[in-house]
Amino acid sequence: MTRAVLKYGVLATVGCLVIVDFVKQTIESFDPHPDIIDTQGLYEEIVDVALGREILLSHPNTVRRLRNVLPSPNLIVREKLRAWMVHHKTLKDRARDIAMDRIGNYKHTFDLPNDKHKALDKIYARAQKELS
Repeated sequence: MTRAVLKYGVLATVGCLVIVDFVKQTIESFDPHPDIIDTQGLYEEIVDVALGREILLSHPNTVRRLRNVLPSPNLIVREKLRAWMVHHKTLKDRARDIAMDRIGNYKHTFDLPNDKHKALDKIYARAQKELS
C-alpha cells in the first residue's frame, strides 16, 4: 500500500510539474498590448472608482487602454451631453458618414467594357427620366 501511495504521489507530483511548466511557458509567451500594462493615471483611476466618481468600465483610462486592444468601430463616441448637443450626430449618422467616406474614396481596379458601360448609362438615364 505504501508503495502504491508513493507511486501515485510521484505521478501526481510529475503531473503537477508538467502543468506548472505549461502554465509558465504560456505566461512567458504572452505578449500583452502596451496599453494594458500601462500604469499611467492608474492611481487617479483607482481614486475615482473608489470615491464613486466613475465606474471602472466607463472610466476614460479604461476606455483608452481597451480601445487599442479590442477592435471596435469609431461609431461609439463617449462625450458629454453638451458636446453632443452641438452636432446631434447619432450612431446612424456616424455610420452613414463613414460609409459615404469609404464610397467616395474607393478606387476600383476594374473597367467595364464599353458596350456594358453604355447599357448601364441607358438604364440610368431611363430610371432618372421615370423617377423625376
